[in-house]
Amino acid sequence: MSDPRTPMATVDLLRDNYAEAAGELLEPLLDLLIAARAAFRGDLDKFAVFLTVAVRTARSPETRRLSLDQVLEGAVETYPSLGTNTTSIAESTGIPRESVRRKVAELTEAGWVERVGGALRLTVRASQELTPLRERVLETAAQMHHVAARLEAA
Repeated sequence: MSDPRTPMATVDLLRDNYAEAAGELLEPLLDLLIAARAAFRGDLDKFAVFLTVAVRTARSPETRRLSLDQVLEGAVETYPSLGTNTTSIAESTGIPRESVRRKVAELTEAGWVERVGGALRLTVRASQELTPLRERVLETAAQMHHVAARLEAA
């Protein structure tokens, strides 16, 4: 088995105990998918486009220094971002470029994504308006961690 401090060690542990843990792993993923489907009005491709932009924004070193409270309280006007574009999103998600372009236009119209120069980034408004979905993401991550920690302790 891998070093217990690596993600692969956790994957090995979950694989070895999958029959026991499957329900605990799949249920929060299903709940997250249902929440995302509701937030994006059934358009999971739009959710994938949004997540791609959100990841590039979240990976910015300047964004990583912000607290969620600062964002939610309005102390942050715009996010720094590594940026991305429709071509990169299409390539990374497998969604056709024209579909990505339409989804980006819809996300921009909703105020959840903005274009700065040629780069797309998440808006603070998206963080504020999608709080229930973010909370579901956090709950899903916590559940996954809990399952892995319980299996490690056993």
